[in-house]
Amino acid sequence: MSKILTAILVTALLVGPVVAQDRGQVMRRSLELRQAGDLSGAEKQLQDYFTDHPDDVRIALPLGDMIARRGDPEAAIAVWTKMLEQVTPRPDHYVNVSRRLQRLGHPDLAVEILEDGVQGVGSEDPFTWDLGELYLVTGNHHDAVRLHLQLLQRDPHRLLQLQGLLDVLSMQEAASPGAHKRLVDYTQSLRHALKTSSQPISQLLLAHALLLTGQPGSGYQILEKLTMVQPAPQAETIASALTRFAERCEQLGHTGFTTRTYDLLSRVSGDGTFTETSLQRQATLQSRRGNESVAISLYRQLITVAARRPDAAQRKSDVAAYELELARLSLLAGEATESRQILDRLTSTGILQEPQQVQALHLLVESLWSLDESESVRPKLEEMAALPGGVGIAALGLTEWAVLYGDLEMARQQADSLTSQHPESPQANDALQWLSLLDEYLDSPTALQQFAEARLRTRQGHDEEATRLRQQLHGDGHAGLAHQLRLEGAQRTQLTAPAAALGLYEEILEDEQAPDRLRFAATVASARLQADTGDMDGAIQRLEALLLQWPDDTRVPIALDELQQLKQR
Repeated sequence: MSKILTAILVTALLVGPVVAQDRGQVMRRSLELRQAGDLSGAEKQLQDYFTDHPDDVRIALPLGDMIARRGDPEAAIAVWTKMLEQVTPRPDHYVNVSRRLQRLGHPDLAVEILEDGVQGVGSEDPFTWDLGELYLVTGNHHDAVRLHLQLLQRDPHRLLQLQGLLDVLSMQEAASPGAHKRLVDYTQSLRHALKTSSQPISQLLLAHALLLTGQPGSGYQILEKLTMVQPAPQAETIASALTRFAERCEQLGHTGFTTRTYDLLSRVSGDGTFTETSLQRQATLQSRRGNESVAISLYRQLITVAARRPDAAQRKSDVAAYELELARLSLLAGEATESRQILDRLTSTGILQEPQQVQALHLLVESLWSLDESESVRPKLEEMAALPGGVGIAALGLTEWAVLYGDLEMARQQADSLTSQHPESPQANDALQWLSLLDEYLDSPTALQQFAEARLRTRQGHDEEATRLRQQLHGDGHAGLAHQLRLEGAQRTQLTAPAAALGLYEEILEDEQAPDRLRFAATVASARLQADTGDMDGAIQRLEALLLQWPDDTRVPIALDELQQLKQR
């Protein structure tokens, strides 16, 4: 070894550790100052070191970050570009600076840095992902497509990341005007680039892009064609893409294509659960949103799909559960006849577990009331009463049925039995109210019958007849029963027709002879409606006046709780 080379090595061994140690000391000191709140001192530590060592990446990057955070991005950019001029070209140096520039809101400059990196290292490959993303963001859709196709050719597993990138862009329209146009332009370029390509992975990316730009049908056609190739190329990847496409269709509200895509997935995989699961999710969602007609259609499809499965004989309880929900929705939508037909069959099969049987019988009773087949109600209620979970519902139903048919003794027995033997039942309070009415109108059985009939007509949707009966009760001197009907009507409609509900509450409050319990309930409910419509002061004043008027009422805690909630809004 020559004396000169030996001297160089010795010098390197002596100097190298000192520089590393100096950098470590500087970074620790800077951190200590930053933690102590001396941000300018922390920055100066790094700046002084960087002045003597402009090629030190580990100092330049955090120094630029610190400068940018104090609001001087141009100075931060100067630090990073100076560092890049001094260091040996390496992809990670350019990528680290480019990503920082993008976060600072300089995507065009970030592109320039990466393009310099391509020149510096002599290859575009290390920058394909970052450059592709930046080209997409800056509207250079031709180069974005070119790089994304290269990326997929090298690494097909990047498909999911690219789909996610497009998802992000599709959700940025509100915060980034022009994002949708960039996505549309990108999709058009991708479509043009793939006219002569049959590469499945790239086609899957195009299908996703078409979906995001409002063309689910075109995207679905691509997927369908790919599944027709036998043997299917990259079948597992295509199945995963089908699932993602179906999920995005569901999120974007393309219900029809959601179902069709899951059907396609079921055919490809040979697993029918995909279609059933899809329909069930969509039906449940539409039901929660209150879209009964859409949910009904989906449940009908779901029942058909489930019944055709090879294992349908072993899954009768699942199909029954779908039918039970269809019956409930049909009743809500006013299709009582269909609901009754389904429930008649379900309650006689023995498939349902006890809770479901109780629910089915309860719905069947409601269907019979709606169809004005009151004579058939009693046997169904008695059948429900034989089930432990149906005792409360049955007793309350039999009470009302007995009042309607003028058998007040039976009504009293049912209500008394419920309150004394099952006081914990959710229906016990309603039974107590019936007992109170039976006592109060002991000598007016006809009035009670009219009251029960008015409730029935309301249940059937015959509002005019219900109103006539209510007015007749009021005119015959039974204002308490008429006001009870007003209270129930308001409670039933306050969510859908708050103004009409408030009017019914006011009718009760205008009658100073109305029973205190009804006036109290109407006051609390109307105050809640006032608050919901923006009259918070009026609502609070109404509740405060109520508490002054009835300070010893047993329901005062209810009003106090409501008042406290209003004051905390």
